[in-house]
Amino acid sequence: MNYIDGKAIGSHEVYLNKLGSATLNATYRVTYVSQSSNSATVMVNGELLDLKVGTIIYEGQLISTNSSHVEIISSMNQLYRLGTESEFCIENTAEGMLPVVFGKVYRKFLRGIPEFISGGKYRTSCWNGMEETAILNLDGTKDEYYSFENAVNIYEYDEAGRQFQIAHMEPFTKMILSFDESSKMRQRYKVSSVLEMTNREIDWIYNVFVKPINWR
Repeated sequence: MNYIDGKAIGSHEVYLNKLGSATLNATYRVTYVSQSSNSATVMVNGELLDLKVGTIIYEGQLISTNSSHVEIISSMNQLYRLGTESEFCIENTAEGMLPVVFGKVYRKFLRGIPEFISGGKYRTSCWNGMEETAILNLDGTKDEYYSFENAVNIYEYDEAGRQFQIAHMEPFTKMILSFDESSKMRQRYKVSSVLEMTNREIDWIYNVFVKPINWR
């Protein structure tokens, strides 16, 4: 699903009957944008603008990182770190007005996780609460999930609005999740592999997404 021109925003849950919009219950501010030859942008009302540190993001505004790295923190202390060729957009979802992300994405709460707060959705696959995770899109049919110190539950909503679990990840594991967007929700996802991360992989994922020196 391509968001590049902004026309597809909100269409990833078209199978659900949404009769209105939820209320945005947090603000999202851009706290880091790396310098690059093809810098990050934000699309606002069809106008493409350069993304700058200090920008406050509202619903329907599409961030494209291009060749930059971008960090976003919410007023609920949710941290999002986006690698190159990644996207972030606040949308009306099954769990409220929340970020829908895509590409190379790291997410965590900076403090304890409030039970009533969702961390948003990875666009091509699923929800995973707000446990610390990194997700990479591998191609048009596969996403790769990485868990950290806590276990992670991967779930979705079916056409009747009922939540169902897709997979469970133990700490420090990686999982490839395949998806077929032409299938019904409960038949759409398949776990291709689940493996314990090697020490080298743990070092790599921490260096890419967690190490503060790479995000300043």
